[in-house]
Amino acid sequence: MNIRRLLKWTAATLIAVPMLAIVAFLLWFKGDYYRGHLERLVTDNTPIALTINAPVEYSLTDPYLITLRALEFSFNSKPILTLDRFALRIDELSLLKRAVVIEGISVDRPALDMSPEQLEELLAAFAEGKEAEPQGQPKEELLLPLSSLSLKQLNIDGLSLRWEDLKQPIRLKELTLAITNWQVIQEAKLLPTNWQLAVYLFAEEVTWQHVSAEDLTLHALMDEHKFRITDASVQIFSGQATLASSTVLDAGFATTIHSATLKQITLDDALFGPLLSLEQDTSNAEPIPERQDKDLLATISLPISTFNIENLEISELGLNSEILGQGLALDNFSLDAGDMVLVNDYKFDPAVISGTVEATFDRLISQQHQLDNLMAELGLSNGTLLLNKLEAELLNGSLSLVAKTQLADHLQTEITLLQLKDLQISDTLWAQTTPPADETDEPTATVDDEPTAMPLKGLYIKQVEVERLQLSLTQMEPQVAADSLNMSLSNLALIEDFTLATYPDLLALPFALTLTGANISSADREIDATTIAVKGGQPFEISKFNIESKQGTVAGHGTIETQDSTLPFELTLAGKQLDLTLLDPLDTGYPLSGKAQLDASLTGSAVSSDAILNSLTGPVHLSTGRATMYNIDVDMTLQGFLDSQELTLTDVGAFALLGPIGLAVSKASAVSSAAAGALAGGETQIAETDININFNSGVIDFGPSAIATEKHRVALFGDIDLPKQRFDLLRTTILDDEACVRLARSIDGPFNNPDVQVASAITGTVTGLFSGAFSGTEKYFGDGCEPVYSGPVKSPKPFDFEANAEKLVQQENDLLKTLPAAAQRAEEEMQKAMFEIIQQAKDQSTDTSG
Repeated sequence: MNIRRLLKWTAATLIAVPMLAIVAFLLWFKGDYYRGHLERLVTDNTPIALTINAPVEYSLTDPYLITLRALEFSFNSKPILTLDRFALRIDELSLLKRAVVIEGISVDRPALDMSPEQLEELLAAFAEGKEAEPQGQPKEELLLPLSSLSLKQLNIDGLSLRWEDLKQPIRLKELTLAITNWQVIQEAKLLPTNWQLAVYLFAEEVTWQHVSAEDLTLHALMDEHKFRITDASVQIFSGQATLASSTVLDAGFATTIHSATLKQITLDDALFGPLLSLEQDTSNAEPIPERQDKDLLATISLPISTFNIENLEISELGLNSEILGQGLALDNFSLDAGDMVLVNDYKFDPAVISGTVEATFDRLISQQHQLDNLMAELGLSNGTLLLNKLEAELLNGSLSLVAKTQLADHLQTEITLLQLKDLQISDTLWAQTTPPADETDEPTATVDDEPTAMPLKGLYIKQVEVERLQLSLTQMEPQVAADSLNMSLSNLALIEDFTLATYPDLLALPFALTLTGANISSADREIDATTIAVKGGQPFEISKFNIESKQGTVAGHGTIETQDSTLPFELTLAGKQLDLTLLDPLDTGYPLSGKAQLDASLTGSAVSSDAILNSLTGPVHLSTGRATMYNIDVDMTLQGFLDSQELTLTDVGAFALLGPIGLAVSKASAVSSAAAGALAGGETQIAETDININFNSGVIDFGPSAIATEKHRVALFGDIDLPKQRFDLLRTTILDDEACVRLARSIDGPFNNPDVQVASAITGTVTGLFSGAFSGTEKYFGDGCEPVYSGPVKSPKPFDFEANAEKLVQQENDLLKTLPAAAQRAEEEMQKAMFEIIQQAKDQSTDTSG
């Protein structure tokens, strides 16, 4: 449905009706004889045929009043306009001046009934100068011996407009149109440049669909080639609208809206529901033939060459929509647009649209979202929409945006700058307002989600800046704050063939991203600087990755092959001065402090987290200087083991914890976790650590790896199979100064139930079992043994008792102080246990007697 064309045709009809006055005065001379001449005048010179179905009426008391009834205008033998009554009164004195002054025209119940196709054909016929077929009589020329024609007043009662696409017709009640000083004829020719008229229009009520307007008033002037609406107002919906505009008629219908205001307007989608066919009952409707004109914009014909808006103000606008799911409120809106070229040769063409727009909002509210003091500057030229500036105050913070969109061939948007400051974001801003569904409700059937259609060919983002961001999410602890976050994207094509791409496709899209940040912090983390450079395509490339913080620096690069469905990746990482407290989330019960260095070069599959675990392959090197392990004294535990040569649960736990990966896997081992409580207390000073690991499809293979405390050096060999959750002959060895084995422990089997074996050597003799796990390892024990470790970790220096005498005495005194308290706790636990045993015995005795 083309409402613009309907209104244009309606306006043309209202203007055309007074044209009957040009020849109606002839009826004053020759009576009903001129009825046929009037019919032929219209029929022979226009594509429209006129039929007057009743004789001309004259008034004996007023000879200058002529009345025509039952007028019918047809096009292609189909009625399009009917008039019940057309009355005309002429000022007799004006005839003496060879001019006609029409005192008044009255039209009763005009009815317009057309289809869009008829309107298209009619406009084409007028444009081509199409004439009706001859009616069997030669066409007569109309000679008007007049220099001017003036119309003082036109009354139209009960106007009805019926349109084929409309569910309901438009009706106007008590429409009054007054036109004065209308100079339309000069030398018997109709020239728009000579029109001079003043229009006053009043309509008590206008109804159409669900829209109702009341008290419509219009003041308009036409002087030479310009038509001006000096004042127009209407009570519409729940508010009021006013308009003042002008149109230049002989210069391409250039239109300027000088002033337009809307106040206290509330819109509801129920007003437009019938237009969108939301309420139409189509159960018994005939199928509507598909229109051939697919591109609606290409078929729009507007009689305007330029369109200027000098001032548009909207105050207290409300929008309630079931489709949108939420309300929208607008406090105040003003718009200034200049030299907006909308059409070229009366065809809509985005490539020739040009103009500038400045808009401001006082306040824009939608649900919990709010924008204050919004200002926008828009430019439109050669099919490109330029958002030169957009600034707004958010509920918490401010927004700035610079962008451009190409409209000509396809929609393509480039965001040059998006800047956000002082943002405080909480998930309550977008929390669902609808209550959760009742758990007892029957589950609803689900369908596969279709790809989201978006009217974009490409989206390009060059730079995004975020300053002082605070992110508060109820599902995330701790909260995150960032002083500055800068993001730059270029050539980011997010949309391909109007379909939102899937995860692998997104990685393959061509774009470049550089993300830099400063002072990003949470409750227990703080990052001083961040730089991430990413390039999408074939392959997806992380060209630069660098994070600097008080807890160390991590840098790296990598790629993901997006053409392969398994998404194989390569990743290289280098960490410097990494704080060992980063391992705290592993929650081993034995926290660490100190600094570490990390180097890794890994490959695998990025399809999922499980795929990464099962496919991870490549070397990892971890080293530390001096560090501390809390809640355990490893040196004391190892020395006790060496002295007694007996394997205890505590010893097994100590060995399991010494492996660097043991920090992560020991909690999965029943042996290690059971030992944790017995080992609690004290701390271990680590002198040096050097760990070499090679991942092979998720299996951890320990190369030359060792850790040195103040008194002992321990080396680690064997495998840990993460996908299968098991140890594979993982050996922990205590080394002597020559890097030979003093004591070895082997652990094999699943994490939750491993098999543990021990072998040791003392003063040249070997004790323990050398079968199974230790079969063939005799050469590594005792005199003349072969060193098992040749890495950089040195054997600790012999303990200097004299230098540490004072420390040892202090430790002994501290231990003696704790003994009474420990004995007291043990006695209390014993009494508590005895009490429970006695109480249980009493309860059983009572039950038996009962």
